[in-house]
Amino acid sequence: MIHNAPYGNVYYNGNGETVENLGVHEHWNNPAEKMYSRNLGKEGGIELVEIYAK
Repeated sequence: MIHNAPYGNVYYNGNGETVENLGVHEHWNNPAEKMYSRNLGKEGGIELVEIYAK
């Protein structure tokens, strides 16, 4: 939708160049499991990966 943004908004990156993509936004399935689309078996989307520090 960035090419057809509401009210004709234009979005810029940190270098002042227009951007082609605003990224991805999802909500997890619930606060206990915190699973996104990739964690739920879908081919695309966000995947939450746990990292354990020593």
